[in-house]
Amino acid sequence: MYNTTNAVSIHAEEVTIGFLKESKIRVKSKGECRRFQELVFRLGGKWESGDTEPILLDSVYLYVDSELTLRRSSFSGEVFFKRHLYKEIEILWEAPSTHPSFNLEAALGGEPVRLRRGEKAYVRHHEEERYTTLRLFGYTYSPYMRRYIPLVWTADGKSRQDRVEHGDDIVGMWQESAKTKVINGHKVPDISFTPEEGEMYYIPDPCRPSLYDIRWFFSSDEYGVHYLKNNMCYPNTGEGREAAIAHAKALLNPKTCYDCFIDTFSDYVLGRGYGNLGQCIELAEDSYEGYNEDMPIPDYAEEVLNEIARGV
Repeated sequence: MYNTTNAVSIHAEEVTIGFLKESKIRVKSKGECRRFQELVFRLGGKWESGDTEPILLDSVYLYVDSELTLRRSSFSGEVFFKRHLYKEIEILWEAPSTHPSFNLEAALGGEPVRLRRGEKAYVRHHEEERYTTLRLFGYTYSPYMRRYIPLVWTADGKSRQDRVEHGDDIVGMWQESAKTKVINGHKVPDISFTPEEGEMYYIPDPCRPSLYDIRWFFSSDEYGVHYLKNNMCYPNTGEGREAAIAHAKALLNPKTCYDCFIDTFSDYVLGRGYGNLGQCIELAEDSYEGYNEDMPIPDYAEEVLNEIARGV
């Protein structure tokens, strides 16, 4: 993850022509690069060549001049980018957070917080004895660097002393997705989506220690199409990564649905000679290691048991 300490952050829907003029930005993926180009073109900008069609590029440095002409640097180095006189900007593509407000006491108690860029983070210490503006200490996990990154904030969650908005700001408490789907008997956040061409996304990968992988979507990629058809593409956000991990865990630890178990177990029940409904239920529950009394049982499960009972 790049260090964008000096970048001025703004939500995509709040970007204006004046804000874009004489600005520079690091784009971290093909998907973000495409979205930034589309944003510039929508506000009347164009490439130096006059084109207004997005170009598929790797992570690059882009510059917008006072006429909204978009250029990419012929120098790829970080030093050139930092020395360039344009203001550095960071576009926050997610909508403003609707998650619960930041609660310092709850965060210090171990509950995760949500960063402006959409990542999950933890607050581990509140410095109260020594005076310092940035007095909260914690960390987040970087999917780009694949390691934990230390972070500091003001008492109300700002990551910069000048209080300019930044992607590392705490914007609320972390909240898991309310909508879920069931995979192998486990509830998984139901936020799979259809990536755009060249957009970065997460997939569950039980073969990796991290339990997820990061990919770029191309319609010509048979693997990407396979992931899409099977609802395995998750957004490039902290929530998307968590959903991909939950999906992978479900693949590693399958639970047989209770009603499916009863259906496939019926021959065995009949062969054992149990002749009433109560005995069928008792045998099924005793035999099903993954049975959970809190698991919802569809209406037809009782009908299956009745059929078993009538058949012996």
